[in-house]
Order: sequence, then C-alpha cells, then structure tokens
Amino acid sequence: MAKATKKAKKLEVELSVLEWCNQQVADGHKLSMHWEGGGDSGWVHFQIDGIEVENRYTAYLIDSMYNELDYGSWAGEFNAEGEAVYNKEEQSFEGVDYYSEDETMHQECNIVIQVPKKLWYDSINIDIDCHSDDQSRVESSFNIKNGFLSDDHINFQQQLDTKLEDQINAVIDKFIEASGKDYRGIWQDLTFELKDGVINGDFVEYTIDELGIGTRSTDEKSVYLEITAEETLPKD
Repeated sequence: MAKATKKAKKLEVELSVLEWCNQQVADGHKLSMHWEGGGDSGWVHFQIDGIEVENRYTAYLIDSMYNELDYGSWAGEFNAEGEAVYNKEEQSFEGVDYYSEDETMHQECNIVIQVPKKLWYDSINIDIDCHSDDQSRVESSFNIKNGFLSDDHINFQQQLDTKLEDQINAVIDKFIEASGKDYRGIWQDLTFELKDGVINGDFVEYTIDELGIGTRSTDEKSVYLEITAEETLPKD
C-alpha cells in the first residue's frame, strides 16, 4: 500500500521594508510618520490610516526617521514638529519639519504707576501673565506688614489692573508691528518698594521702563526619507 504524501509547507519569505510599504499602499492604506519634541524630550510615531501602529517594520522606519531628523536627544531650547507621508512612486516618506526657537526680547516702554499717598503699604506687586492666544491678565496686590487692606486699596487695585492691561496691550501691539516677530507672551512679576517711589503731588510714582516679550521664530525644512530596495529588517 502506497504511503500518503505529505502536503508541502508554504515557504514564507519576509518582505523587504520597501515591499512592505508598497504592499500597504496597494491595499489602500496611507502610511505616515509624525514627530514632536524639544527641551530634552521628543518622539516619532507611525500611523496607518491615522491610527498608531507598532510592529517590526514601523520600528525600523521610526529609527530611520530619527536619524533623518538628527535631533539626537532633543536637548535644547527649541520645538520641532512635523509629518511625512509615504509616496509609493517616489519610494520615500515626504513631509515638512517645523523647527522653532523661543527667546525673550526686551521692549522699552514708559508705563507710570501712580499710587495715592493716602494708601499705606510696604510694597506693591504687579503680576503680568499674557499669552498669545489668551486675554492679557494683570493683577496688582499690596504687601502690608502691619495693617489691613481697606476698600480703598481694593478699588485702586481693580482700577490699576484695568489700566495696566490696556497699556501693556498697547506695548505688545507696537512690538508686533515693529518687529514682525511671532509673539508668545509676557510673564513678569514686578515688585515696587514704597521707599523707592518718587513723590509727585498726592501720588507715589513707579515706572515700568521695559518689558520682556517672549517671541518664537519658525523655520520649515523639507523631509525626504528614501526607502531603498536593499533595506531589510535586521535579523533577530
């Protein structure tokens, strides 16, 4: 009696990196890599049709993109973000890297604070917190070592906050118009001692003669990561 023949096992051949990318596109998928980072941390992640995917091929491609971007450990006062999409015809991931650096520029101004002499205090604090996408916030407060905060103090603070917001916004508008820089914000905490004020009639005067304005400069760089036919996954 003849022995039954065994069915031959199908030989599975691992696709090259290029073959894998092209097969994904042939199946109707969109391949893309995305990155963001700066200030000592950063990462690249891989998406198929907008969904993050992790496998041996995506890990290899992510490592290749890290090398292409060349940000190392992402150390430094900068921000970077971008996206690259796979182009089957060009056999490459193509996109744009947006690189930006932050700095603080000093803008001269002449903002005079007039505090009525009848108000008692040891110092007055001005907290400026202005963001590019939010309303400017200025809050003043009296520091009194011995004594209490009266209604006159509170009313003056409210009026001063509104006045300072208007004056600081005017400085910001002037800076943006003159410099052409991307405005980020102002974050300053100023303290004026009673003893340092200048007496002018019924008022004690203080002057803000400079504001530190945060800016951001952005550069765009084309990203082109070619996948060659010879690229294969490393052996385990």
